[in-house]
Amino acid sequence: MLTDHGHTVVSTDLYGYGFGESGVDFLRQREPRAKHIVTNPPYGNGLADRFLHHALTLAMRTGGKVAMLLNLASLCHPIRTAEWQSAPPARLYAIDDIVCWPEGGEYGPPPPYFTKHRYVWAVWTPEHAGPAAFWWLSGADYR
Repeated sequence: MLTDHGHTVVSTDLYGYGFGESGVDFLRQREPRAKHIVTNPPYGNGLADRFLHHALTLAMRTGGKVAMLLNLASLCHPIRTAEWQSAPPARLYAIDDIVCWPEGGEYGPPPPYFTKHRYVWAVWTPEHAGPAAFWWLSGADYR
């Protein structure tokens, strides 16, 4: 975790998962709570896209970076192509085998389709221009 390495973290979520402040709707936040934004946004119904737009807007005010954990398939969606070409992330880190599902017994095991998803960290930086750099990460290196 970032806090284990001496970073100050402002953690919020709409729902309580046992860490950070719950009951906070990120999409309704008008003032940045921190310089940088790192998030695993909710997927479906355009929520990840709305999170990205809002995060980039807030980060422009602070000069900060935005890092989002996204489903790898989101990189190739036709509705995003022109947008990502005009404002590409600086870096993309494909991850081979993580499962984004809350740990513990409350939610039970992840549904089988979750274990088939692959994810990518997309990182936007204020000074970036040009194509994104791409790299691979192995989940085994972080267990």
